[in-house]
Amino acid sequence: MRKEKGLGFGGLLIGFGAGWIVFDAMRITSQFFGYFLLIAGALIVVSTLVSWKSPGFDIGGLTRGLMIGLLVSLIATSGTDPFIRSWGIDSNWGDYRAQETRALTGDLAVDGAFLDIDSFNGPIAVSTWAEDEYSISILIKARGETDGDAEDNLDDIEFDLTETVLSGVMRLVLRHNVPSNKMSLYTLAVEVMLPADAEVSVDLDSSNGGIVLTDITGGDIDLSTSNGDLVFEDVTADEVDADTSNGDVRGTLEAPVTFIGTSNGGISLELPSTESGRYVLKTSNAGVDLRLSSSSSVGYDLDLSTSNGAIDLGLANLEYSRDTRTSKEARTVGFSGKPVQVIIDASTSNASMDVDD
Repeated sequence: MRKEKGLGFGGLLIGFGAGWIVFDAMRITSQFFGYFLLIAGALIVVSTLVSWKSPGFDIGGLTRGLMIGLLVSLIATSGTDPFIRSWGIDSNWGDYRAQETRALTGDLAVDGAFLDIDSFNGPIAVSTWAEDEYSISILIKARGETDGDAEDNLDDIEFDLTETVLSGVMRLVLRHNVPSNKMSLYTLAVEVMLPADAEVSVDLDSSNGGIVLTDITGGDIDLSTSNGDLVFEDVTADEVDADTSNGDVRGTLEAPVTFIGTSNGGISLELPSTESGRYVLKTSNAGVDLRLSSSSSVGYDLDLSTSNGAIDLGLANLEYSRDTRTSKEARTVGFSGKPVQVIIDASTSNASMDVDD
Protein backbone atom coordinates (compact mmCIF):
# COMPACT_ATOMS: atom_id res chain seq x y z
CA MET A 1 0.00 0.00 0.00
CA ARG A 2 2.83 2.41 0.84
CA LYS A 3 4.50 1.58 -2.46
CA GLU A 4 1.29 2.37 -4.38
CA LYS A 5 0.83 5.66 -2.52
CA GLY A 6 4.44 6.62 -3.19
CA LEU A 7 4.11 5.87 -6.89
CA GLY A 8 0.83 7.77 -7.05
CA PHE A 9 2.19 10.88 -5.34
CA GLY A 10 5.34 10.83 -7.45
CA GLY A 11 3.28 10.45 -10.61
CA LEU A 12 1.06 13.36 -9.53
CA LEU A 13 4.08 15.65 -9.11
CA ILE A 14 5.58 14.57 -12.44
CA GLY A 15 2.26 15.03 -14.24
CA PHE A 16 1.64 18.43 -12.68
CA GLY A 17 5.12 19.74 -13.53
CA ALA A 18 5.17 18.39 -17.08
CA GLY A 19 1.62 19.55 -17.71
CA TRP A 20 2.35 23.05 -16.46
CA ILE A 21 5.26 23.40 -18.91
CA VAL A 22 3.29 22.06 -21.88
CA PHE A 23 -0.19 23.50 -21.29
CA ASP A 24 1.07 26.96 -20.36
CA ALA A 25 2.29 27.39 -23.94
CA MET A 26 -0.91 26.11 -25.58
CA ARG A 27 -4.30 27.59 -26.46
CA ILE A 28 -6.71 25.15 -24.86
CA THR A 29 -10.11 24.50 -26.46
CA SER A 30 -13.10 22.50 -25.30
CA GLN A 31 -12.25 19.81 -27.86
CA PHE A 32 -8.80 19.46 -26.32
CA PHE A 33 -10.43 19.02 -22.90
CA GLY A 34 -12.64 16.30 -24.32
CA TYR A 35 -9.80 14.38 -25.96
CA PHE A 36 -7.67 14.70 -22.84
CA LEU A 37 -10.40 13.28 -20.59
CA LEU A 38 -11.04 10.45 -23.06
CA ILE A 39 -7.37 9.44 -23.25
CA ALA A 40 -6.80 9.86 -19.51
CA GLY A 41 -9.80 7.72 -18.66
CA ALA A 42 -8.72 4.99 -21.09
CA LEU A 43 -5.18 4.90 -19.65
CA ILE A 44 -6.50 4.65 -16.08
CA VAL A 45 -8.84 1.78 -17.01
CA VAL A 46 -6.10 -0.12 -18.86
CA SER A 47 -3.52 0.34 -16.11
CA THR A 48 -6.02 -0.75 -13.45
CA LEU A 49 -6.86 -3.91 -15.41
CA VAL A 50 -3.16 -4.67 -15.89
CA SER A 51 -2.52 -4.22 -12.16
CA TRP A 52 -5.50 -6.42 -11.32
CA LYS A 53 -4.44 -9.26 -13.62
CA SER A 54 -0.74 -8.95 -12.68
CA PRO A 55 -0.52 -8.04 -8.97
CA GLY A 56 3.24 -7.91 -9.12
CA PHE A 57 3.16 -5.27 -11.87
CA ASP A 58 1.34 -2.40 -10.17
CA ILE A 59 1.15 0.64 -12.45
CA GLY A 60 -2.38 1.71 -11.58
CA GLY A 61 -1.36 4.12 -8.82
CA LEU A 62 1.37 5.69 -10.97
CA THR A 63 -0.98 6.19 -13.92
CA ARG A 64 -3.72 7.71 -11.79
CA GLY A 65 -1.23 10.09 -10.20
CA LEU A 66 0.11 11.17 -13.60
CA MET A 67 -3.38 11.77 -15.01
CA ILE A 68 -4.56 13.71 -11.95
CA GLY A 69 -1.40 15.86 -12.06
CA LEU A 70 -1.92 16.59 -15.75
CA LEU A 71 -5.59 17.47 -15.20
CA VAL A 72 -4.81 19.81 -12.31
CA SER A 73 -2.11 21.57 -14.32
CA LEU A 74 -4.47 21.85 -17.31
CA ILE A 75 -7.10 23.62 -15.21
CA ALA A 76 -4.51 25.74 -13.41
CA THR A 77 -2.96 27.07 -16.63
CA SER A 78 -6.11 27.52 -18.73
CA GLY A 79 -8.98 27.72 -16.28
CA THR A 80 -12.16 25.76 -16.81
CA ASP A 81 -13.51 28.23 -19.35
CA PRO A 82 -12.83 26.24 -22.55
CA PHE A 83 -14.68 23.24 -21.08
CA ILE A 84 -17.55 25.20 -19.54
CA ARG A 85 -18.16 27.19 -22.74
CA SER A 86 -18.87 23.97 -24.64
CA TRP A 87 -22.00 23.70 -22.45
CA GLY A 88 -23.04 27.28 -23.30
CA ILE A 89 -22.19 28.64 -19.83
CA ASP A 90 -20.35 31.95 -19.59
CA SER A 91 -18.64 31.51 -16.25
CA ASN A 92 -15.26 30.95 -14.62
CA TRP A 93 -13.55 31.49 -11.28
CA GLY A 94 -14.73 35.11 -11.20
CA ASP A 95 -17.54 37.06 -12.79
CA TYR A 96 -17.05 39.78 -15.38
CA ARG A 97 -16.73 42.83 -13.15
CA ALA A 98 -15.18 45.38 -15.51
CA GLN A 99 -15.71 46.31 -19.12
CA GLU A 100 -14.97 49.01 -21.61
CA THR A 101 -15.11 49.63 -25.35
CA ARG A 102 -12.04 50.72 -27.25
CA ALA A 103 -12.33 52.28 -30.69
CA LEU A 104 -9.73 52.44 -33.44
CA THR A 105 -10.44 54.52 -36.54
CA GLY A 106 -8.62 55.87 -39.57
CA ASP A 107 -8.94 56.95 -43.18
CA LEU A 108 -9.15 54.26 -45.85
CA ALA A 109 -9.04 56.21 -49.09
CA VAL A 110 -7.60 53.31 -51.11
CA ASP A 111 -8.98 50.68 -53.49
CA GLY A 112 -8.87 47.76 -51.10
CA ALA A 113 -8.43 46.59 -47.55
CA PHE A 114 -6.88 43.48 -46.01
CA LEU A 115 -8.07 42.86 -42.46
CA ASP A 116 -6.04 40.53 -40.23
CA ILE A 117 -7.41 39.97 -36.71
CA ASP A 118 -6.34 37.51 -34.01
CA SER A 119 -8.93 37.45 -31.21
CA PHE A 120 -10.35 35.02 -28.65
CA ASN A 121 -13.37 34.24 -26.46
CA GLY A 122 -15.87 36.17 -28.48
CA PRO A 123 -17.31 37.07 -31.88
CA ILE A 124 -15.91 39.03 -34.79
CA ALA A 125 -18.32 40.94 -37.06
CA VAL A 126 -17.21 42.68 -40.26
CA SER A 127 -19.52 44.74 -42.45
CA THR A 128 -19.43 47.77 -44.75
CA TRP A 129 -20.78 51.31 -44.63
CA ALA A 130 -20.89 54.49 -46.75
CA GLU A 131 -17.93 56.18 -45.00
CA ASP A 132 -14.39 56.46 -46.42
CA GLU A 133 -12.81 55.34 -43.17
CA TYR A 134 -12.53 52.18 -41.14
CA SER A 135 -13.76 51.68 -37.60
CA ILE A 136 -12.76 48.88 -35.22
CA SER A 137 -14.70 48.65 -31.96
CA ILE A 138 -13.62 46.18 -29.25
CA LEU A 139 -15.87 45.45 -26.29
CA ILE A 140 -13.67 44.03 -23.52
CA LYS A 141 -15.02 42.26 -20.45
CA ALA A 142 -12.56 41.30 -17.72
CA ARG A 143 -12.94 38.80 -14.91
CA GLY A 144 -11.75 39.13 -11.36
CA GLU A 145 -12.49 37.84 -7.89
CA THR A 146 -12.94 41.47 -6.86
CA ASP A 147 -13.77 44.66 -8.74
CA GLY A 148 -10.18 45.78 -8.26
CA ASP A 149 -8.80 42.58 -9.78
CA ALA A 150 -11.07 42.94 -12.79
CA GLU A 151 -10.07 46.58 -13.31
CA ASP A 152 -6.39 45.60 -13.12
CA ASN A 153 -6.94 42.88 -15.71
CA LEU A 154 -8.76 45.38 -17.92
CA ASP A 155 -5.80 47.75 -17.67
CA ASP A 156 -3.37 44.96 -18.57
CA ILE A 157 -4.86 44.11 -21.97
CA GLU A 158 -3.46 46.08 -24.91
CA PHE A 159 -4.07 46.06 -28.65
CA ASP A 160 -1.68 46.90 -31.44
CA LEU A 161 -3.06 48.00 -34.83
CA THR A 162 -0.59 48.37 -37.67
CA GLU A 163 -1.37 50.03 -41.01
CA THR A 164 0.62 49.44 -44.18
CA VAL A 165 -0.33 50.34 -47.75
CA LEU A 166 0.91 48.36 -50.75
CA SER A 167 -0.37 48.66 -54.34
CA GLY A 168 -3.52 50.49 -53.31
CA VAL A 169 -4.43 48.04 -50.54
CA MET A 170 -4.32 48.96 -46.86
CA ARG A 171 -3.33 46.10 -44.58
CA LEU A 172 -4.81 46.38 -41.09
CA VAL A 173 -3.33 43.95 -38.55
CA LEU A 174 -4.84 43.79 -35.05
CA ARG A 175 -3.03 41.91 -32.28
CA HIS A 176 -3.36 41.63 -28.50
CA ASN A 177 -0.84 41.05 -25.71
CA VAL A 178 -2.73 38.38 -23.72
CA PRO A 179 -0.81 35.11 -23.14
CA SER A 180 -2.69 31.85 -23.52
CA ASN A 181 -2.82 31.15 -19.79
CA LYS A 182 -4.59 34.50 -19.18
CA MET A 183 -7.19 34.30 -21.95
CA SER A 184 -9.87 32.89 -19.66
CA LEU A 185 -9.91 36.25 -17.85
CA TYR A 186 -11.44 38.04 -20.82
CA THR A 187 -14.09 38.04 -23.50
CA LEU A 188 -13.71 40.20 -26.60
CA ALA A 189 -16.37 41.28 -29.10
CA VAL A 190 -14.82 42.86 -32.19
CA GLU A 191 -16.90 44.86 -34.67
CA VAL A 192 -15.36 46.26 -37.85
CA MET A 193 -16.80 48.67 -40.42
CA LEU A 194 -15.09 49.11 -43.80
CA PRO A 195 -15.90 51.31 -46.83
CA ALA A 196 -18.48 49.70 -49.10
CA ASP A 197 -16.57 50.54 -52.28
CA ALA A 198 -13.35 48.84 -51.14
CA GLU A 199 -12.45 45.30 -52.19
CA VAL A 200 -12.07 43.46 -48.90
CA SER A 201 -9.94 40.47 -47.96
CA VAL A 202 -9.92 39.10 -44.42
CA ASP A 203 -7.94 36.71 -42.23
CA LEU A 204 -9.92 36.34 -39.00
CA ASP A 205 -9.02 34.02 -36.13
CA SER A 206 -11.06 33.65 -32.94
CA SER A 207 -12.27 31.04 -30.44
CA ASN A 208 -15.44 30.49 -28.44
CA GLY A 209 -17.26 32.94 -30.67
CA GLY A 210 -18.77 33.22 -34.12
CA ILE A 211 -17.66 35.20 -37.16
CA VAL A 212 -20.17 37.23 -39.19
CA LEU A 213 -19.48 38.86 -42.57
CA THR A 214 -22.10 41.24 -43.99
CA ASP A 215 -22.23 42.87 -47.46
CA ILE A 216 -18.63 42.00 -48.30
CA THR A 217 -17.24 42.00 -51.83
CA GLY A 218 -13.63 41.04 -52.03
CA GLY A 219 -10.73 38.74 -52.63
CA ASP A 220 -9.58 36.06 -50.18
CA ILE A 221 -11.57 35.21 -47.06
CA ASP A 222 -9.88 33.08 -44.40
CA LEU A 223 -11.89 32.36 -41.24
CA SER A 224 -11.09 30.15 -38.27
CA THR A 225 -12.89 29.80 -34.95
CA SER A 226 -14.27 27.24 -32.51
CA ASN A 227 -17.52 26.94 -30.58
CA GLY A 228 -19.11 29.53 -32.83
CA ASP A 229 -21.08 29.97 -36.06
CA LEU A 230 -19.85 31.22 -39.41
CA VAL A 231 -22.38 33.56 -41.02
CA PHE A 232 -22.16 34.92 -44.58
CA GLU A 233 -24.66 37.67 -45.29
CA ASP A 234 -24.44 38.56 -48.99
CA VAL A 235 -20.74 37.76 -49.39
CA THR A 236 -18.95 37.58 -52.73
CA ALA A 237 -15.26 36.68 -52.88
CA ASP A 238 -12.55 35.12 -55.02
CA GLU A 239 -11.72 32.42 -52.47
CA VAL A 240 -13.14 31.28 -49.14
CA ASP A 241 -11.36 29.01 -46.66
CA ALA A 242 -13.37 28.76 -43.44
CA ASP A 243 -13.54 26.34 -40.54
CA THR A 244 -15.17 26.07 -37.15
CA SER A 245 -16.22 23.42 -34.67
CA ASN A 246 -19.40 23.10 -32.65
CA GLY A 247 -20.93 25.78 -34.84
CA ASP A 248 -23.27 26.19 -37.81
CA VAL A 249 -22.47 27.68 -41.20
CA ARG A 250 -25.23 29.68 -42.88
CA GLY A 251 -26.00 32.57 -45.21
CA THR A 252 -25.58 33.61 -48.83
CA LEU A 253 -22.17 33.13 -50.39
CA GLU A 254 -20.50 33.07 -53.79
CA ALA A 255 -16.82 32.34 -54.43
CA PRO A 256 -15.20 30.37 -57.28
CA VAL A 257 -12.96 28.54 -54.80
CA THR A 258 -14.63 27.59 -51.52
CA PHE A 259 -13.72 25.19 -48.73
CA ILE A 260 -15.87 25.20 -45.60
CA GLY A 261 -15.51 22.74 -42.74
CA THR A 262 -17.28 22.36 -39.42
CA SER A 263 -18.17 19.63 -36.95
CA ASN A 264 -21.25 19.19 -34.80
CA GLY A 265 -22.83 22.00 -36.79
CA GLY A 266 -25.13 22.24 -39.78
CA ILE A 267 -24.45 23.89 -43.12
CA SER A 268 -27.29 25.97 -44.59
CA LEU A 269 -26.21 28.05 -47.58
CA GLU A 270 -27.71 29.79 -50.57
CA LEU A 271 -25.36 29.74 -53.56
CA PRO A 272 -26.41 32.30 -56.21
CA SER A 273 -24.33 30.46 -58.85
CA THR A 274 -23.72 33.40 -61.16
CA GLU A 275 -20.17 32.29 -61.94
CA SER A 276 -18.37 28.97 -62.22
CA GLY A 277 -16.78 27.58 -59.10
CA ARG A 278 -16.05 24.64 -56.82
CA TYR A 279 -17.56 24.31 -53.34
CA VAL A 280 -16.24 21.76 -50.86
CA LEU A 281 -18.49 21.57 -47.80
CA LYS A 282 -17.73 19.20 -44.92
CA THR A 283 -19.46 18.64 -41.58
CA SER A 284 -20.38 15.86 -39.16
CA ASN A 285 -23.31 15.05 -36.89
CA ALA A 286 -25.44 17.74 -38.55
CA GLY A 287 -27.45 18.31 -41.70
CA VAL A 288 -26.63 20.09 -44.95
CA ASP A 289 -29.20 22.33 -46.67
CA LEU A 290 -28.24 23.97 -49.99
CA ARG A 291 -30.34 26.31 -52.14
CA LEU A 292 -29.10 26.68 -55.71
CA SER A 293 -30.03 28.72 -58.75
CA SER A 294 -32.51 27.14 -61.16
CA SER A 295 -31.25 29.19 -64.13
CA SER A 296 -30.91 27.21 -67.37
CA SER A 297 -27.46 28.76 -67.87
CA VAL A 298 -26.10 26.94 -64.79
CA GLY A 299 -24.88 23.36 -64.78
CA TYR A 300 -24.10 21.38 -61.62
CA ASP A 301 -21.65 18.58 -60.94
CA LEU A 302 -22.63 17.09 -57.57
CA ASP A 303 -20.93 14.60 -55.25
CA LEU A 304 -23.02 14.23 -52.07
CA SER A 305 -22.62 11.75 -49.24
CA THR A 306 -23.67 10.98 -45.69
CA SER A 307 -22.90 7.97 -43.53
CA ASN A 308 -26.23 7.71 -41.74
CA GLY A 309 -29.03 9.77 -43.21
CA ALA A 310 -30.96 10.45 -46.41
CA ILE A 311 -30.07 12.71 -49.33
CA ASP A 312 -32.90 14.62 -51.01
CA LEU A 313 -31.72 16.01 -54.34
CA GLY A 314 -34.44 18.10 -55.94
CA LEU A 315 -32.72 19.64 -58.96
CA ALA A 316 -34.11 18.96 -62.44
CA ASN A 317 -32.36 17.58 -65.55
CA LEU A 318 -29.75 15.49 -63.76
CA GLU A 319 -27.87 12.42 -64.99
CA TYR A 320 -26.91 10.09 -62.13
CA SER A 321 -23.74 8.03 -61.98
CA ARG A 322 -24.47 7.03 -58.38
CA ASP A 323 -27.88 7.14 -56.74
CA THR A 324 -28.37 5.59 -53.32
CA ARG A 325 -30.10 6.75 -50.16
CA THR A 326 -26.84 7.97 -48.59
CA SER A 327 -24.73 8.79 -51.63
CA LYS A 328 -25.42 10.57 -54.90
CA GLU A 329 -23.27 11.66 -57.82
CA ALA A 330 -24.99 13.54 -60.61
CA ARG A 331 -24.48 16.09 -63.39
CA THR A 332 -26.79 18.49 -65.16
CA VAL A 333 -27.60 17.27 -68.65
CA GLY A 334 -25.29 19.14 -71.05
CA PHE A 335 -23.05 20.29 -68.18
CA SER A 336 -19.95 20.88 -70.36
CA GLY A 337 -21.85 23.34 -72.55
CA LYS A 338 -23.25 25.49 -69.74
CA PRO A 339 -21.88 29.07 -69.40
CA VAL A 340 -21.75 28.65 -65.61
CA GLN A 341 -20.40 25.38 -64.21
CA VAL A 342 -20.66 24.78 -60.48
CA ILE A 343 -19.04 21.79 -58.76
CA ILE A 344 -20.27 20.87 -55.29
CA ASP A 345 -18.66 18.27 -53.05
CA ALA A 346 -20.67 18.03 -49.81
CA SER A 347 -20.51 15.44 -47.04
CA THR A 348 -21.79 14.86 -43.53
CA SER A 349 -22.39 12.02 -41.10
CA ASN A 350 -25.31 10.95 -38.94
CA ALA A 351 -27.58 13.49 -40.64
CA SER A 352 -29.55 14.16 -43.80
CA MET A 353 -28.89 16.43 -46.75
CA ASP A 354 -31.26 18.54 -48.82
CA VAL A 355 -30.19 20.16 -52.11
CA ASP A 356 -32.79 22.07 -54.09
CA ASP A 357 -33.42 25.25 -56.09
